[in-house]
Amino acid sequence: MHVALIREWFDRMHGGAERYAVALAEHLRARGHRVTVICDRWVEEDARGFEMLRVPFRRYLGPFAYERFAVETGTAAERCGADVTLALARSFGGDVCRVGDLLQQSWIEANWPDEHKRRSKLRWAWRVRRRLKLEQSIFSRPRYHRIVAISRMVQEQLFRHFNLTPAQVCVMHNGVDFGRFAPPDSARAAACRRALGLPEDALVALFVGMDFRRKGLGAAAAGFVHASRLAAPEIRKRLHLVAVGRGDEQLALRVSRELEYLGRVKVLPRTPRIEDCFSAADVLVHPSKADPGANVVLEALACGVPAVVSRYTGNADFIEPGQNGFVLRERQDTVETGEAILRLVNGRAGEFEAGRVRACSRLLSHVEHFQAMEALLLETAQARASVAS
Repeated sequence: MHVALIREWFDRMHGGAERYAVALAEHLRARGHRVTVICDRWVEEDARGFEMLRVPFRRYLGPFAYERFAVETGTAAERCGADVTLALARSFGGDVCRVGDLLQQSWIEANWPDEHKRRSKLRWAWRVRRRLKLEQSIFSRPRYHRIVAISRMVQEQLFRHFNLTPAQVCVMHNGVDFGRFAPPDSARAAACRRALGLPEDALVALFVGMDFRRKGLGAAAAGFVHASRLAAPEIRKRLHLVAVGRGDEQLALRVSRELEYLGRVKVLPRTPRIEDCFSAADVLVHPSKADPGANVVLEALACGVPAVVSRYTGNADFIEPGQNGFVLRERQDTVETGEAILRLVNGRAGEFEAGRVRACSRLLSHVEHFQAMEALLLETAQARASVAS
């Protein structure tokens, strides 16, 4: 089978969606399929062994850039002669579309919750309005054989915004590489803490995100401060906050300065060895403003790290409150976040022990997920071939 994949970036270090695209392409190639990647930019190491077809993302077009990319990738998909095309970005091409990025309407609701302010902002937000129009054009017509939502939250948003039906949209949660993400033994956990410049007996609240502001670094830091104030003295002196990723540098600097008096905060750049950070952690704090999937939540649970997430996180589906974490009723509620962090940290030797956290999380392996996606692509290719004949 010849499969074409559409994505703006093909770089496993760029973010979770890009890492997914590279991993899926590698799985399909290992299964003997021919893979063509249609994208704007790629990293040579990740692209090795694939047919790369460049479609430039024309940033100079401003608010029209996404629409132009959607049109040109659709044309490229038709011309490359693939048996089936999987759109991992907004595109007019493709037989299957996987919705792993935040829908524009959901972004608007998250950033401008007040309806009056929303109308005022939209009057001048040309880029946002063009992306809204693009998504309406893509999803409001029966364009794809199947649309794959990466969480129930995304599926419900597609139903609500575009009047799609369960026959058109299925949910396919991401899987986890259990060989890479697994509960560490005590020696590995201590070694990973030392590598991060932390004491071996540190109690670590971890934040991971490729967009500090949207993923909720400010809310995570505020919750950490409250947890520190609530904690018993012997616990307080061991608490540390580690933030890993990229985004608003001013926000990261402000968090560092505000917590400097505690002397227990580190803001680190993105790393290809994120599993080492999970091995050092006692709790993941992810109070995201809006996140369709959040692979970091699944990876943390696979490592036996309980998670505090907002209800606006797609993978909140996997949180069993009181067993492997907590879902925040209000993401900016400092008291609720702080109390959740402290309860999870205090319970690491008992109710939130790593083995228990992983066992109750109902996770899917990445191989199982890729096999399910491969089966869907094969089914779609066969349906397309039968129509053509």
